[in-house]
Amino acid sequence: MLKAIWASLPIEFKASSLLNHILSNMMSLLYEPIFYLLLVSPILLLGKKKEAWEAIYLALFAAYFILDFIMVSLPFTVEAVQFVQGEMNWEGKIFSYALAILFLLFYRRLPWSEYGLQFQQRAGSLGFGWRSVGIVAVIFTIYGYLIGGYSGGAENIAFQFTMPSIVEEIAYRGILLGLLNQVFPRNWKLGKAYIGWGVVITSVLFGLLHGLSIDANFAITCNWPPIILTGVIGFILGWVRERTDSLVFPIILHILINTIP
Repeated sequence: MLKAIWASLPIEFKASSLLNHILSNMMSLLYEPIFYLLLVSPILLLGKKKEAWEAIYLALFAAYFILDFIMVSLPFTVEAVQFVQGEMNWEGKIFSYALAILFLLFYRRLPWSEYGLQFQQRAGSLGFGWRSVGIVAVIFTIYGYLIGGYSGGAENIAFQFTMPSIVEEIAYRGILLGLLNQVFPRNWKLGKAYIGWGVVITSVLFGLLHGLSIDANFAITCNWPPIILTGVIGFILGWVRERTDSLVFPIILHILINTIP
């Protein structure tokens, strides 16, 4: 009966209802990313900044972070946007890709190299990149052996190779880190790489995303092990990105981390 009633309604009404449903869910999805930004706001506001920094970069950073979170999370709350119908969140990651493409196409104030979107590696960093790959492969092979591994069907493996391992690097170690690097100086030397608050902030946010949640009733759920583990991984990936000036090796490392166990 309900399906028949819905089918008889004008297309304009159904479209507006769907839009209202999506917008209401998007509003509910604002709580978490804003909460995460509030947690790192002391660094964002009080951290030592470049002499000629511009507030537009912080505004773009916050807006992109919130929008990316909404894009990735929307399929969990709005069934109408679930067009792949797989076990993995293909739709959310595809939306994240779309957001990144739109940003890169329409915001051309910075060259793509500022986001690490280049194949060229910094001089003298190629060996470092491949050594990192070898070390991470060994560590996560041991880690996978110790935890007994976990199920990885064909869909899961294909998803890990093409979705989070790539688009999360574009978003976090690429666009978000690139924007923060316009605000905070990179004056801390770690090995042969110079890093700044940008790597720290994106790493903290990356960790929080994997272990801290807040619902519409402001009930907070916190799981420290994944927060710490993914935060450390985010820091290492950010460090590799700064050392090589490219996202190539962070993406390779992310693929290994997601697939080896």
